[in-house]
Amino acid sequence: MTLIRPFTHKRKQSRHTRRRRKQKKRRRRRRAVAARSRNIKKKRASRRRRRRRKINFSWNTRGLRAAKHKTPTSFSVFPDKSPQLQKKGEFTKLNKYTTKNVAVQEGVKIYNAIINERLAYQRPARGQLHQQFPKIIYGPKVARLTKNNYKKLKKGMKLYYDRGSVILRGPFIFEKANRGPVLIFSIKDAAYNTIYHFSLQISQLEKEKMYFIIKK
Repeated sequence: MTLIRPFTHKRKQSRHTRRRRKQKKRRRRRRAVAARSRNIKKKRASRRRRRRRKINFSWNTRGLRAAKHKTPTSFSVFPDKSPQLQKKGEFTKLNKYTTKNVAVQEGVKIYNAIINERLAYQRPARGQLHQQFPKIIYGPKVARLTKNNYKKLKKGMKLYYDRGSVILRGPFIFEKANRGPVLIFSIKDAAYNTIYHFSLQISQLEKEKMYFIIKK
């Protein structure tokens, strides 16, 4: 009796089948390479977008970068430090630098101190001894402008600004309160008839000393 040996060896593949399998492998490799390249391109594009956003954000929040490359004028490189560079519809930030050349008197009235909650002008006589008090000329009664009482301001009210110099700057005329809230004032130039517009945020009232007239 002859035993039949089981079929264990692999069946020989035809040339056509081998070719098809090789082609499938090549396609898979190409797809994998294409997917990798797509992922790399996506990552690069996202990096570029992030860089552009950072650049745009820095230019929007720090507009002074562009101002650094501009030709400086006779007043100042920065518009917020020179009300003379002010264009129509613009407001200059109120601080001790921007208010250097604004009005200091109304007619003949000029003030250089706040004494007993009143505007005052004091000047010692020439050759006066230190023990003697100078002559004081009092003006209207005033109150310090704060974040608690700024709502008392009405259009046309007069204010004076103490910038830490010899003379108080003013009178500033209150115009309106914008969203923020931001207070808008107008004042004349010290020598010319030009009128400047200044803005002051409520959060800056602790640092900037402004006084509004409450009683004449």
